[in-house]
Amino acid sequence: MCDSIRRRPGTSSALLQGIGKSLLPNVIGDTVQGLIRLGEAAPPLVREIWLLTHPELRGLPRIKVVVDWLDFVLRPPATSPRFSSESQGLDGTTG
Repeated sequence: MCDSIRRRPGTSSALLQGIGKSLLPNVIGDTVQGLIRLGEAAPPLVREIWLLTHPELRGLPRIKVVVDWLDFVLRPPATSPRFSSESQGLDGTTG
Protein backbone atom coordinates (compact mmCIF):
# COMPACT_ATOMS: atom_id res chain seq x y z
CA MET A 1 0.00 0.00 0.00
CA CYS A 2 1.19 3.51 -0.78
CA ASP A 3 2.81 5.42 2.12
CA SER A 4 0.44 8.40 1.87
CA ILE A 5 -2.60 6.16 2.24
CA ARG A 6 -0.91 4.11 4.95
CA ARG A 7 -0.56 7.29 7.03
CA ARG A 8 -4.35 7.69 7.07
CA PRO A 9 -5.58 4.26 8.16
CA GLY A 10 -9.20 5.37 8.53
CA THR A 11 -9.35 6.74 5.00
CA SER A 12 -7.51 3.86 3.40
CA SER A 13 -9.55 1.30 5.27
CA ALA A 14 -12.81 2.94 4.20
CA LEU A 15 -11.69 3.25 0.57
CA LEU A 16 -10.47 -0.34 0.36
CA GLN A 17 -13.74 -1.59 1.89
CA GLY A 18 -15.78 0.43 -0.60
CA ILE A 19 -17.35 2.57 2.12
CA GLY A 20 -16.38 5.93 0.66
CA LYS A 21 -14.94 7.81 -2.27
CA SER A 22 -11.87 10.01 -2.46
CA LEU A 23 -10.06 12.20 -4.95
CA LEU A 24 -6.50 10.88 -5.18
CA PRO A 25 -3.65 11.75 -7.51
CA ASN A 26 -3.25 9.10 -10.22
CA VAL A 27 0.26 8.29 -9.00
CA ILE A 28 -1.26 7.18 -5.69
CA GLY A 29 -4.59 5.69 -6.71
CA ASP A 30 -3.14 3.68 -9.60
CA THR A 31 -0.62 1.98 -7.31
CA VAL A 32 -2.96 0.82 -4.55
CA GLN A 33 -4.34 -2.64 -5.18
CA GLY A 34 -8.05 -2.89 -4.46
CA LEU A 35 -8.98 0.68 -5.36
CA ILE A 36 -11.28 1.18 -8.33
CA ARG A 37 -11.19 4.31 -10.46
CA LEU A 38 -14.63 5.83 -10.97
CA GLY A 39 -14.85 7.36 -14.42
CA GLU A 40 -12.07 8.99 -16.36
CA ALA A 41 -9.13 10.81 -14.85
CA ALA A 42 -10.13 14.25 -13.62
CA PRO A 43 -8.60 17.28 -15.32
CA PRO A 44 -5.64 18.75 -13.47
CA LEU A 45 -6.42 21.04 -10.59
CA VAL A 46 -5.50 24.66 -11.24
CA ARG A 47 -4.01 27.00 -8.68
CA GLU A 48 -2.98 30.59 -9.26
CA ILE A 49 0.50 31.49 -8.02
CA TRP A 50 1.82 35.00 -7.63
CA LEU A 51 5.48 35.87 -7.46
CA LEU A 52 6.28 39.38 -6.33
CA THR A 53 9.62 41.06 -6.89
CA HIS A 54 10.75 44.58 -6.26
CA PRO A 55 10.93 46.44 -9.60
CA GLU A 56 14.56 47.39 -9.00
CA LEU A 57 15.55 43.74 -8.40
CA ARG A 58 13.83 42.14 -11.41
CA GLY A 59 16.86 42.64 -13.64
CA LEU A 60 19.29 40.87 -11.31
CA PRO A 61 20.56 37.60 -12.80
CA ARG A 62 19.80 35.60 -9.62
CA ILE A 63 16.18 36.81 -9.63
CA LYS A 64 15.79 36.16 -13.37
CA VAL A 65 17.11 32.60 -12.97
CA VAL A 66 14.54 31.85 -10.26
CA VAL A 67 11.68 33.44 -12.22
CA ASP A 68 12.64 31.54 -15.40
CA TRP A 69 12.92 28.23 -13.52
CA LEU A 70 9.56 28.69 -11.76
CA ASP A 71 7.97 29.61 -15.08
CA PHE A 72 9.40 26.45 -16.64
CA VAL A 73 8.24 24.06 -13.91
CA LEU A 74 4.87 25.69 -13.18
CA ARG A 75 3.61 26.67 -16.62
CA PRO A 76 0.81 24.36 -17.76
CA PRO A 77 1.54 22.17 -20.79
CA ALA A 78 0.58 23.79 -24.09
CA THR A 79 -1.29 20.64 -25.12
CA SER A 80 -3.69 20.80 -22.17
CA PRO A 81 -7.24 21.67 -23.31
CA ARG A 82 -7.83 23.55 -20.03
CA PHE A 83 -5.21 26.14 -20.87
CA SER A 84 -5.08 28.40 -23.86
CA SER A 85 -1.97 29.55 -25.65
CA GLU A 86 -2.67 32.92 -24.05
CA SER A 87 -1.83 31.75 -20.51
CA GLN A 88 0.44 34.23 -18.82
CA GLY A 89 3.84 33.20 -17.53
CA LEU A 90 5.56 34.43 -14.39
CA ASP A 91 7.49 37.00 -16.35
CA GLY A 92 4.26 38.50 -17.72
CA THR A 93 4.63 37.02 -21.22
CA THR A 94 1.97 34.91 -22.89
CA GLY A 95 2.28 31.73 -24.86
